[in-house]
Amino acid sequence: LRREELMLPPSKSSITVPKGACDCHVHVFGPYDTYPLSAGRSYTPPGALIDDLFARMDTAGVDRAVVVQPSAYGTDNRVTLDAVRPRLDRLRAVAVIDGHESDAALQAMHAAGDRGVRLNIISGGGPDDAAFVVVVRAVAVRLAPLRWHVQIFAPLALIVANARVLEQLPVDVVLDHMGQPQAAAGLDTARHRERAAE
Repeated sequence: LRREELMLPPSKSSITVPKGACDCHVHVFGPYDTYPLSAGRSYTPPGALIDDLFARMDTAGVDRAVVVQPSAYGTDNRVTLDAVRPRLDRLRAVAVIDGHESDAALQAMHAAGDRGVRLNIISGGGPDDAAFVVVVRAVAVRLAPLRWHVQIFAPLALIVANARVLEQLPVDVVLDHMGQPQAAAGLDTARHRERAAE
């Protein structure tokens, strides 16, 4: 969407949204004087404040949401956790970590409403393909005691090639953006890779 389209006020949904509906992937951006974007980001989004999110949720009839840490903030989870912490009746968070966080830091994130970690392989800041298995296993071990999930933002080919590894993790796995399927590639490529991994 163009910036001017993003700035339009929310409109009422044309469908009846079920009670308890949850938007499972939203981002919060800004205000930028309080939550500056990462210097190494790959894009600069327009602001999308927590009040804007609630206006859209309430107009659409969506009761709950999961605020996912966007890549433009790197591992600075303040904007995400500050949005969620006072609103635990309606929100939960998915953070991005660098792997050096203490157990106490992860517990504090849990208290703030975090319930998962996003591994971003596509937008930068995540491991390269060769390190993927090592990183995802290490993260899963840290998350298991908290009963968090690992959310993987990676190319579909990488997910398929490591499907057996993901199935054996001690935590639930979420495929971010539905695994990034590309319609032009069809299903045969994924099926071929899956057969080769068996």
